[in-house]
Amino acid sequence: MSTEVSYLNACTGLDLLPNELSSLLERMCIFASPSKTNKDLLDVEVPITRSDILHQCDLMEDVAIAHGYNRLPRPNFLRSATVGAPLPMNKLADIVRREVAFAGWTEVMSLILCSRKENYELLRREEDGTAVVLANPKTEEYQVVRTTLLPGLLKTLKENRAMGVPVGVFEVSDVAFKDDSLERKARNERRWGGVWINKTAGFEVVHGLLDR
Repeated sequence: MSTEVSYLNACTGLDLLPNELSSLLERMCIFASPSKTNKDLLDVEVPITRSDILHQCDLMEDVAIAHGYNRLPRPNFLRSATVGAPLPMNKLADIVRREVAFAGWTEVMSLILCSRKENYELLRREEDGTAVVLANPKTEEYQVVRTTLLPGLLKTLKENRAMGVPVGVFEVSDVAFKDDSLERKARNERRWGGVWINKTAGFEVVHGLLDR
């Protein structure tokens, strides 16, 4: 195959001659030589053992490895690049997750969709019309977007009844509600939910967690 000298230099930020690039590729067991017909091309012989070489971008990566990533030039736009920061809500949610996990509770991640029965009837709640309802649910199990985290937590305990008690599970995630004041007609709210199950009530365990 062939590769462009200008492409290899542009991607790595280097300014090397064709024979210098060839020597770097040879360090990676790829044999290259300057093309006799085009000064901007290298003729490359890829050994059968290098099945990962599919495109000249793979050759560019090998040039960078042979030269050394730490020795590649750093342009000014990389020196002034900013670092992303988490949203305040996500940062707070992570703090809550860590603290509850440190207290010995187990985090679960349940599906955001549930049935009407799970969201209302099984929790002895009246259907108030605030839930976002799917227009064409594929199954009865996924009809609405949950308005509380309890259905997922209780279903998790139901499917793990073989575990010995006590068991404390929690979830920090979003629920959704209808909101006609917004363009998308719905809003998300971040919630924390937890369930403690034992042979005794365990009110002091839950109260201690909330105090923490």
